[in-house]
Amino acid sequence: MARNPSHQRKSKPHLAAYSREIRKQRYEPTVDESLNFRETSMPGEDLSEPVPEKRRPTNTKAQIEDYIRENWVPWAIGIMGVVAAFFFVDAKVNFSRLFDNDAHQEGRIQGTEHDISDIEKKNAEQDLAIQSNSIRLEYVEPKEEVEIQDQ
Repeated sequence: MARNPSHQRKSKPHLAAYSREIRKQRYEPTVDESLNFRETSMPGEDLSEPVPEKRRPTNTKAQIEDYIRENWVPWAIGIMGVVAAFFFVDAKVNFSRLFDNDAHQEGRIQGTEHDISDIEKKNAEQDLAIQSNSIRLEYVEPKEEVEIQDQ
């Protein structure tokens, strides 16, 4: 049975906030109140609070959660920057490949144009040769045809 029946447990968000607040505080050992210290009013008495030398132990998972909760915006901006940089570099590489292919195709087109002009020259030369041969055939006397007899 609970010591105080009217006491209710903390809700999960309230308990998490309370735990984070406790973890942020410095570790201070408790003092046994049953000890009987004598009261004094002598001058020179040190009334300052002692500063603890070690921090309160915390859970690593809780530390990571707190770090993410506090620093998610810079991380999100950084990740978006890295993604944007990747796309810019990728686009630059693709553009350089495109221009390289364009230059290569342009060279091939010029070579094809040169080959076409060479073929046109050869066709013109062949046309001249055909015309000259046809003119010669007009003035050549036909020879008698020799018939071959079958045996």
